[in-house]
Amino acid sequence: MQLKIESYDDIIVEWIPYDQFNNVKKTNKNGFATAIWKDGLLEYNEEEMKRIRISNIEVSLKCLINSQNVINEFSNEAKAYSIKYSKLHKYNLDIMDGIPKIYGISQNPDTNDYIVVLNNSYCKECSEIYIEIWSKWCRPCQINNLELNHSGNKKIDEFIQEMQLKIEKSSDIIVEWIPYNQFNNVKKIGKDGFATAIWKNGSLEYNYNKEKHKYERKSNKKVTLKCLNNSQN
Repeated sequence: MQLKIESYDDIIVEWIPYDQFNNVKKTNKNGFATAIWKDGLLEYNEEEMKRIRISNIEVSLKCLINSQNVINEFSNEAKAYSIKYSKLHKYNLDIMDGIPKIYGISQNPDTNDYIVVLNNSYCKECSEIYIEIWSKWCRPCQINNLELNHSGNKKIDEFIQEMQLKIEKSSDIIVEWIPYNQFNNVKKIGKDGFATAIWKNGSLEYNYNKEKHKYERKSNKKVTLKCLNNSQN
């Protein structure tokens, strides 16, 4: 893997002793766990013009059961991951390629199973790869866990569900049923049934703060209402 290094910011894949991991926590399935790598990744520092370790980083551990007996299969598994890491994501998060990055190889001393050490790229709830690794956004977990209102009208609820199924990234808008008593200061504007209002609870927006990574409401949001006359019929 080290022979694949082509750029100063490519990842140096290394052997990582198992005692380098703190707070190892198994996720729900597939041999995954999360942990804190004490020494951390060797990353190129442009100011010092050398690689320095970024200590105490969160990583994903993928344990390959009985891999001590099938070393070729383990090797192929490890080669499937990327060592390409571009710091350009600081300026444009959307360029991240969505491929888990391999940091190194380790071994569980109790079972002798080998472990692939990856960037924190797998959902802690379902162990699937995050749709957006940089934002820790797992579409099925985030969308399915939302507690939203229902209109009581089958067609409207089906339409809302259809719109929610179109969500592909964390910045997409979550269409939902909004009870009318959620609106304050309703003021008609012009013609054609338009009005402005303040939506008390506000829309659901994804919080990218690394301590949260979840949807939160932006309260007291100004919105435009368009009334469709006789639409109940």
